[in-house]
Amino acid sequence: MKSDKLSVAIVYRVVQSWRVPVFERLAEKYQLTVFYGCDFPGTKVVSKPRPHSFKSKKMFSIPIAIKREAGNMLLPLSPGIFFDLVRGNPDVVVCEGASNFLNNLFVFAYCKIFDKPMIQWGLGEIKGKKVSAIRKALNSIIQPIERRADAIISYSTYGGLYYRSLGISEDKIFVAVNVVDTDKRIQEVKSYLSTSECRNDNKFRILFVGALEPNKRVDILIAAFSELSQKHSNIELHIVGTGSSIGDLKHLCSDLGITSSVIFHGSISGALAPIACNMDVFVMPGLGGLAVSDMLCHGLPVFCGIGDGCEADLIDGTNGMIIEQLDEVKIVDVLDELIKSPELLDNMKVNAAKTIDKYNIHTYVNSISQAIDYCVKSI
Repeated sequence: MKSDKLSVAIVYRVVQSWRVPVFERLAEKYQLTVFYGCDFPGTKVVSKPRPHSFKSKKMFSIPIAIKREAGNMLLPLSPGIFFDLVRGNPDVVVCEGASNFLNNLFVFAYCKIFDKPMIQWGLGEIKGKKVSAIRKALNSIIQPIERRADAIISYSTYGGLYYRSLGISEDKIFVAVNVVDTDKRIQEVKSYLSTSECRNDNKFRILFVGALEPNKRVDILIAAFSELSQKHSNIELHIVGTGSSIGDLKHLCSDLGITSSVIFHGSISGALAPIACNMDVFVMPGLGGLAVSDMLCHGLPVFCGIGDGCEADLIDGTNGMIIEQLDEVKIVDVLDELIKSPELLDNMKVNAAKTIDKYNIHTYVNSISQAIDYCVKSI
């Protein structure tokens, strides 16, 4: 018997752990099936192990890596997706954006042949990022599909501007600000604070969380911390994560003579609350996205450069600061001011936590649902 729920297929490269909470909530409203491809071991393009609480199918895929200076473009080619969609006969198909453009060709063909609405769910573009020669060439394939989508789900307001620049009407673009599972994070914070005493020392603690890769620019943060520690003795830098740069970063700390005040925690798979709740600020000097909402859940002001675009929706100056062309000098200046102004820091912490009232997992999923429902109403 066919379900009364709308049938929705989502086509994604992989089922990343941070997408699972979104898919779980969508499955409560729709008859959802997520189709996904092969893992790329050693990268972030890997699926959370099954079982999932939503229906999913791992497709036979051919792993393709297109080399770029900014990092390889990782594409699982899954030609069987066309026939999977024919068999599933969904009412609406949601597909990942340009990062899955090869499979989107099959999705586009299916949707046009069988007259099904297709929604593109993507980043758009990153502000100030130079478009590579490879991406310029691929845009001749990617952008015609984007223009013909029945609706767009953008990670951020800035990403939405990219889709507007392609001539897509504003009523077809839905901004779903990219956030973590805010409910889970807030519960972790409450649980930790209910059983642990708040620190009562006067140290100023700086936090970074993320992959330790060159594009994260953690070396800039370490250099800034070294200079800052010459002005203030009672400060610490905490680094959570691992990656190819970890050896170089530890050597840099040794060369600068700050090993004792820079703490490397390694990768943490569970709750971040035991660390984050004892920090004062979060600094993201390089690329990133979800870490912004993650740290706001923990009540930490966020200071960052240009990430995936969602930072412009989340950070408004009262809960942190976006500093374009973020460098060592600017990090020192802004943190020096906060150390000297504890009242300003306390206000920023309060405002950081309040941000999640406006942007959270519920507003995220609701925006995706609005895009799906828009397509159905337009049929």
